[in-house]
Amino acid sequence: MGERMVVLTSRSREPKWPSLSFTVRRRFQGPPRLGQAPGCPLALSEARRSWWVRWAGLSVGAWPLLALTITNQSREVVHSFMLRFAANIEGPASGIGMQPDQGLGPGATLAHTSQEPNGGCLAVCVDFVQFVSGDTWYSGHPDSLVTEAGVHAGSRAASALLQAVLERSGVAAVMAQLPRIHADVTEPITTRVDGRFGFYNGVTNVAVRLQHAFGRDGPGGVEARLRSDRTRD
Repeated sequence: MGERMVVLTSRSREPKWPSLSFTVRRRFQGPPRLGQAPGCPLALSEARRSWWVRWAGLSVGAWPLLALTITNQSREVVHSFMLRFAANIEGPASGIGMQPDQGLGPGATLAHTSQEPNGGCLAVCVDFVQFVSGDTWYSGHPDSLVTEAGVHAGSRAASALLQAVLERSGVAAVMAQLPRIHADVTEPITTRVDGRFGFYNGVTNVAVRLQHAFGRDGPGGVEARLRSDRTRD
């Protein structure tokens, strides 16, 4: 009788560790101060701190979260706005720009949660608000991340580029340029003005105004808007 050899093969699989994530309220640490400049179109409320905890196998991580509610107390639809997080320690403040998908209508609220800055957060403030009409509001705070001068600088640069497009190719080309306007108009570092996000919001402002003009008056509204900017500059 011959011998029979049986070869056993095994496939090893790496163990899959279970993953679990949850939030825990930071009750020992009170909420940050909510600062509002006089006349601010947005109201901040219900600020609360929590930990977002993630457990996976042998590793555990925790990240500080900051949540608050934003209410539009104006009579206009808000297109976008900038929040500033004042740090607990010395150093530049951080912030976040927000643009609700459908805008933020009068009386509407928006629940927002983001990771708290590494330096902590002493206060949350609204620095800048832009409406769908292109009108703007500024806090005027000395530490504001968006200044009127910065917005005007960005608006002038974007308007100059789009005026050239209008003369060369017409209104249709101007409207086609708007979705990529930030790639075409960038802030020169050597001429940076106060407010780290002013120039960016100024470029956005031109796009918002032209979209509003097109929706209200068609191609003629876009042409009139750009020619008005040229006269003003």
